[in-house]
Amino acid sequence: MLIAYSKRLGYRVGFILSLSESGFTTSVYRQWVEGTHSEESKIDGASIADILAGRDLVISPPVTFDFAEIQGRREFSDYGFWCSTLDPLDIQKPLGIWFNRFAETAITRRDREESPRNMETAPLHVYVPFLSSTFAECALHIMTHPDWPLIIDHSPVEQEVEATRSAVLPRIEATNALQVAADGYASVPVRLVDQQGELLSSAACDLYLAETGGYLPKRRVRAVDGKAWFKVGALGLDPGDTVKIKLGFRHFSGLADINVEVV
Repeated sequence: MLIAYSKRLGYRVGFILSLSESGFTTSVYRQWVEGTHSEESKIDGASIADILAGRDLVISPPVTFDFAEIQGRREFSDYGFWCSTLDPLDIQKPLGIWFNRFAETAITRRDREESPRNMETAPLHVYVPFLSSTFAECALHIMTHPDWPLIIDHSPVEQEVEATRSAVLPRIEATNALQVAADGYASVPVRLVDQQGELLSSAACDLYLAETGGYLPKRRVRAVDGKAWFKVGALGLDPGDTVKIKLGFRHFSGLADINVEVV
């Protein structure tokens, strides 16, 4: 499993994570403040990790990410991005419920900047390639503060979140230009590939299609062994007309575009 972090978090808190085959448990720690936190809640940082020695800390109760529970949610899908929002001032319950951010933006038809929920800070990311993926085939990314180190029982790599996302989520490969005779049809092959362009030969999933014109006999096609194909028709179109076909997943459209020219 890919586990990564980046020092991009603005809030002065840290995370303690312990992973298992089915998920992970995490707690949030921050500086103990006299008058704000009780004396009983104060913990010596050295009891957690040597790197925290000399710090008086307060730690939240542990929260569990259970992959099996997430799989039972309606929004669980291929090409998923699960996250939990952070309230740095609530040490008793600093992390919100887990949700699929891609599903959130797809349902509301809002970009991240337009959705209040999606604008909340979400420092814990789990990227799920396919419905059939195991937890070990996913990727975990943690946003950390530069002064509050990640305490984890694995060896994560430091990289930007886009690198983590690209490393595990599939790409759709198809021709970006196609010619179709007026009132005719053309068959279009599609491949699911990794970031190096290699075929994901074990991938099986549904692909979702949308068009700006013409006719798609099927708007959802099944990819098997990383491959699929679909038909596009130029019904009712004249030579010189152009249309665009978008391919994506249930909660993330437009991963690939095909420009169709009618001849």
